[in-house]
This record gives sequence, C-alpha cells and structure tokens, in this order.
Amino acid sequence: MFTIRKYEAQYQNRLFQFLEICLPQSDRKFEPDGRHKMYRNVPGYFEHFWCLFDGEDMIGTAALKKLDSGRCELKALYLLEKYHKKGLGRRLFKLKTPGWNKAEENRSTDMEIRAYRREDIKEIAELFYNTVHTVNAADYTEEQLDAWADGNIDTAAWDRSFREHRTLVAVMTSDPGNGAEQIVGFADMDGTGYLDRLYVHKDFQRRRIASALCDRLEQAADVAEFTTHASLTAKPFFEKRGYQVVQEQQVERKGILLTNYVMKKGVDCTWRK
Repeated sequence: MFTIRKYEAQYQNRLFQFLEICLPQSDRKFEPDGRHKMYRNVPGYFEHFWCLFDGEDMIGTAALKKLDSGRCELKALYLLEKYHKKGLGRRLFKLKTPGWNKAEENRSTDMEIRAYRREDIKEIAELFYNTVHTVNAADYTEEQLDAWADGNIDTAAWDRSFREHRTLVAVMTSDPGNGAEQIVGFADMDGTGYLDRLYVHKDFQRRRIASALCDRLEQAADVAEFTTHASLTAKPFFEKRGYQVVQEQQVERKGILLTNYVMKKGVDCTWRK
C-alpha cells in the first residue's frame, strides 16, 4: 500500500538509505557531507518535505523550499526506478500546500521565444546567478556554486558572445496591463553547433522551456552534430535529447574544480521520450 507521510526525524536513516539507492539510478552519487548536506537538516532547509512509502519502505520524496512570502520551489522530487510509470511521480508532484498553490497561481503559462536583445543582459545575469544557486545546489557545494556564479559576470563579454552566437530568450508576460515581460530562460549556440549556455529561471522549472529553446536552436543550425558541456544537474536532460557523454571533466573556476560532461549528438538523433 502506497502512503505519503510528512517527514519526521525518525525517517532520517531511511531517507539516507533511499537516496543512496535512488541517486545512482540517474548517474548521481549521494554525498551527505557535500552537495547533499541539506538532507542532514531537512526541517531547517525545506518548508515542506514528504516521503512516499510502499509499506514501510521509502520509495520516493518531494519537497518545497520557501523562496519568499509568495513563492516556493519544488525540490527533491525522487522516485525509485522500479516504481516509474505507475503515476506515483505525478502524485508527488501534485502535492498541494497553500504556499505551493499561491506560487502556481502567480505563474503565467503563455511563453514566447524571441531573439536576444542587448537590454536583456542585466536580467539574464540575475537569472543566471539565481538559477545556479538554487537549481544546481543539489549537485554542487556552496564553494563550487560561488566559483561558478559570483554575481559579477562580465556583462560586456557576455553581450558580445550572445551577439556573435544565435541567442534566444524565453519570455512570459509579467504584467498584462502594460505588456511587461519577464525572461524565464535563455540559450545560445555558436556556428559549429556548440550549445554554450542554457539556463531556465529557478521559478519556472519543469515547463519544457529548456526543451523549447534547444529545439529552436537545433532546428536552425546547419551542422553535422551538436556539442555541449553539461553540468551534473543538466546531464539527464541532455541524455533524454539523445546526447551521449564523450568524457567527464573537471573544470576550474577561481581555483575550484567543478565536474561537467562533454556531450555530443548527431543531427539525426531525436528526443527520447
């Protein structure tokens, strides 16, 4: 019998045992003293945390992290592989709380993809910093996140590379009254088929925004293959798109090493659903 229970301190050992099994199923390693140290203090890090049980065996989790008074972020959505395709992941995803409902109600579903403009650079810089420090926080340490995104990018250099590449931004209307828009994602690809950057706003994850940006860039490129350097977080996304790992590498940022993957796919590869 499947039951969903709110996290309690007595579940700590079972949570660790679950993560030690579940994370490797998506090519990740559970590191309770590193990138996953937040699971040592579940009540202090998460606003809400639920555990899915099959009898007394923990088989899935889902959590909400509070961002501010009106917004929450979905975190720790995990499910053991053998329980996939049973509707259980959707059941976890649809868990409702007042904070989650409010966050969902404040989001628009209308998205447009357009070409990059110079005046986008400030908002893109903020999106980049906030996304790295939230979405990627489950896979990298705080020290690594600070080295990756310190909040002080060279906006002139980024703007120049955006204009040299094919760069797209995804926007949603933030104020229907005056037509103001909010950037919810961006991506750029050079003439060789190298996907340089792909980031989606931390509050708009799991909405196929990254897929839409990649689809447009790949369709417009006249190349034999696509290449990217994918983070630990992004690797499963690219694998679903048909990319394959060429090599794992350690990239140095401000003296700190970060793991990522050189990934490639041919133009005849299709999205694997």
